[in-house]
Amino acid sequence: MTPASDLPKRSLFSVALGNLAISAAGSILTYLSFVLVAYMFGATAQTDVFVFASGFVVVVAALITTVFSAVFLPLYIRLVHAGDQARAGAFANAFLFYLAILSVCGAVIILLFPVHLFAVVSRFNLELLADNERILRYFSIVFALTVLNDYLRVLLQAKEAFVPAAQSIVLQPAVNVLGVWAMASIVGYESLAISAAASRIVQFAFLLWRMKTVGCLPRPQLGAKSDMVEFLRVVKPFWLASIISMMSVFFFDYVASGLPAGQLTALVFAQKIYTLPIALLALPVIEVLNTRLSMLAASEQMDALGALYAVAMKVAMVVMVPLSVLMAFNSPEITSVLLGRGKYSAESLAITAHALQVFSLVIPCIVLFTINGRVSLALHKTKMPSLFGSLGHLAMMGSVFVAVALFGYIGLPAAKLLVEVLYFLPFGFIIVWVYLPQAPIRSVFGELSKVIAASAISLLVVWGVLPLISFVVSVPLLYLVFSCSLFLLVFIPLCLLIRLDSVALFTHWVLRRSVQ
Repeated sequence: MTPASDLPKRSLFSVALGNLAISAAGSILTYLSFVLVAYMFGATAQTDVFVFASGFVVVVAALITTVFSAVFLPLYIRLVHAGDQARAGAFANAFLFYLAILSVCGAVIILLFPVHLFAVVSRFNLELLADNERILRYFSIVFALTVLNDYLRVLLQAKEAFVPAAQSIVLQPAVNVLGVWAMASIVGYESLAISAAASRIVQFAFLLWRMKTVGCLPRPQLGAKSDMVEFLRVVKPFWLASIISMMSVFFFDYVASGLPAGQLTALVFAQKIYTLPIALLALPVIEVLNTRLSMLAASEQMDALGALYAVAMKVAMVVMVPLSVLMAFNSPEITSVLLGRGKYSAESLAITAHALQVFSLVIPCIVLFTINGRVSLALHKTKMPSLFGSLGHLAMMGSVFVAVALFGYIGLPAAKLLVEVLYFLPFGFIIVWVYLPQAPIRSVFGELSKVIAASAISLLVVWGVLPLISFVVSVPLLYLVFSCSLFLLVFIPLCLLIRLDSVALFTHWVLRRSVQ
C-alpha cells in the first residue's frame, strides 16, 4: 500500500485551477467553431447533416474513449503505484494495440460507405446524404484520431502532465476555427469537415511529441495478458452501460434529424451553449479529481477519499446551481448575444433560446452525477451502477421519443430534464452512500439545500428589479450584464451569511496561498 507521504504534494486546487485555465480556452474555441457555423451558414439542411455527422462520430468514439479515464486510468495508476513501471508500460502498449485496430476498422467503414452508414443511423433522405458524401468521408479521419488522441491525453494525465493534456484541448479547436475561417468562402460547407479532420491531425502530432518529452511514448504491441484480462473483467459492466448511455445521446440527434430542416442545428446549438460551462468549469477539475480519487482508493485512504468527495461536491454546487439558474432566466439574451448575427435566422434563434431555457436546469444534475460516478469507478464498483444507469438511459430514450412526438422540438430538453432530476441525481447519491460509507452525504445535502435557497432568493430579487430599469431591457447584452451582476450582488452575501462550507473552503485556500 502506498503511504500518504508518497502521494503527489501539489494541492488539488492548484492543479485543478491550472488545468481549468488552459481548458477554458479550449472550451471557448470549441464553442466558437460552432458559432462560426451559425454566422457563416445559418441553420440549414446541410448544417443539419454536418452537425449530425459530428455528433454521431463523437458518440461512436466515446463508446471506446469513455473507458480511458473511467477504467483504464485507475488500473494503470494502480500498477504504477505498485512500483512495476515495466508492467504498467506493457499494459499501456497492449491497450494501444487493440485500440488502433478498432480505430482503423471504424475509419474504413466511414470512408467506404458514408452514405449508406448515415442513411441507417439517421432519418435524412438518401438524396441529401449523397449530395454531402464528400463531407461525410472526412469523418473517417475525425473518428480514428479522436479515439487515439483521447488515449494519449489520458496517459499524460496519468503522468500528472495535466498542462500538456489541457494544451492539446486548446490546439484542436484553434486549428479548427482557423481552418473554417480561412476556407469557408472557398469550399463552402466542405470547409467544416476539412478543418475538423486537419485539427485532429495536428493534435495527434502534438500529443505524440508531448508523450516523447515525458518519456512515456507508447508503442502498440501484444502483451500484458493478465492485466488485459483484469481490464476486461472491470470494464464489461461499465462498457455495456456506456453503450446504452451513448445510444441515448445519439438517440437525441436521431429523433431530431426527423424534425423540419434547421431545427436539429438549432437544438444542437442550445446543447453546445448549456454544455459550455460544464466543459469550461467542471470537466477540467473532474479530470484532476478523477486521478486523485483513484490514487486515494489505490492507497486505501477511504476517509481522505470521502473528505475529498465532499469538497468536490460542495464546490460544484455553489458554482453550478446559480449558473444554471442564471442561464435559464437569461436564455433569450444569451442566444441573442452569441448567435444573433450573420445568417442565423430569427426562427432558429427562438428555438435555441426556448430549448436552452430547459437544458440549463440540467447542468447541476450532470456535474453532481459525474462526480458521484467517479467515486464508484475509483473503487472499481461498476456492476450495479452500470445496471441501474442503463435502465435510466433506456427511460431517457423512451421519454424523448414520446415527448418529441407530443410536443415537437421542446420535448427533447424537457424529457432530459425530467429523467436527470427524478432518476440520475438521486441514483448517483445512492451509489456513493452504498460504496463509500465514509462520505458525508448528509452534509452534502445540507449544502445543496442552502445553495438552492440562496439562488432562488437572488433570482427573485433580479426578477423584481430589472423590469423597473427600462433602458436595460431593450439591449440584450446590457440586460445580461445587469442581470448577472445583480444576481451575484445578492447571492455572494447570502452565501457568506448562511456560512456555506464551499465558500469557507475556498476562502481558506486563498488565504493559505497568500501567506505562502
